[in-house]
Amino acid sequence: MSEKQTMKTAVHEVTHAMCHDRDVMEELGEKKGQMTREVEALYPCFYNVDLLNYFP
Repeated sequence: MSEKQTMKTAVHEVTHAMCHDRDVMEELGEKKGQMTREVEALYPCFYNVDLLNYFP
């Protein structure tokens, strides 16, 4: 992967780790489907596209 793609993937995975911890979600009584979790994890990647110069 390119460096930019690697950064986008890292942001995506860190977002999953921070927002979708199973123990925390259970404690809060949150139930989110896979599609919701993916959209939530994708948002920061695309929000920062201009900052990362993702599209030349």
